Amino acid sequence: MTIVDEHDEGGPMSVREHHLVVATAKHVFLHREYGVVFIREAASREDLAAYDLTPLLLYGLSVPGTSLRWVMLTPVDNPASIVSVLGKAWTQADGLRGRPDVLKVSRHLAASAVDLPDALAATDVRLVVAEGSDKAFSASVRRCQEDAMWASLPRRRATPSTTLDQLNRCATDRHNHSFQSPQSRVNATMESWRNRPPRAADLPPGDEIDWRPGAWLHAWEKGLAPAGRRYFHKDTFDGAVWLLTTPPIADDDELDETIFEDDETDNLPDVARALVRCWPTSCSAIAARKRAAGQPSLSAVSANCGHSTLMAGRRSSLSSRLNLAASMGV
Repeated sequence: MTIVDEHDEGGPMSVREHHLVVATAKHVFLHREYGVVFIREAASREDLAAYDLTPLLLYGLSVPGTSLRWVMLTPVDNPASIVSVLGKAWTQADGLRGRPDVLKVSRHLAASAVDLPDALAATDVRLVVAEGSDKAFSASVRRCQEDAMWASLPRRRATPSTTLDQLNRCATDRHNHSFQSPQSRVNATMESWRNRPPRAADLPPGDEIDWRPGAWLHAWEKGLAPAGRRYFHKDTFDGAVWLLTTPPIADDDELDETIFEDDETDNLPDVARALVRCWPTSCSAIAARKRAAGQPSLSAVSANCGHSTLMAGRRSSLSSRLNLAASMGV
């Protein structure tokens, strides 16, 4: 069977479409002692080997035009077959609504999984190869990588993910929670997608590996600067282990000027503290930069605004992660 070119497609809402991402994970690794370790600032596998970190394979599926994504990780020396990954995703991830009409993949994956078109054709799914200029597919790749980094952010009273099995279960739970929550009703595309009935996966078990791993999996390493010294840190909020680019903060004293707390934010300050501890810029450096710029203190800003506000050197990026945590129900 010939792979279908993406230009044969109709309008963006005329078919169900999924983007399949397969790559070496940028932000999640395994450690013999700590288990799952998260890294915000990407580094090469060679640099991270000095910290006894083992890379992982990331598999992700996303629905273009929505915030729905599902991720799964496996050891690099024990890859999963593409058919088995699709079967799990289309069965367990509520937001994907089962099998699509079209599955879009990179040209590298298409070339390495030569039997995939026939396997998908048996279930009436067409394989489409993304062009290099496809910005929507590139965004799916980037966001699946980022979602893996935040997959373990626990809800209240949840235990941290220390093994891959736990992390994968948490990632699926997060996906399903996001799909079922009111926050996922963000636009007409999402509403249209939510109203579509689920479909059965109708795929074989996929016990045998049906694709060939290659150097294209870690192409994102190109252009990375050499990694400097890094520090392991077990976060007191969610129990996750991070490899930081700056020494971890011993207590919450330096966060008092950065995070303002009120009764309406529930546990948002705790979430913010967990995120700030993983931030590449230290809180003291942020506070010094604010003072040098003549910016008001956070408490003064919060009093004027009438609600809690996060003031940090990279305010918009931190706020987006807090919004992500809030949408996940933490």
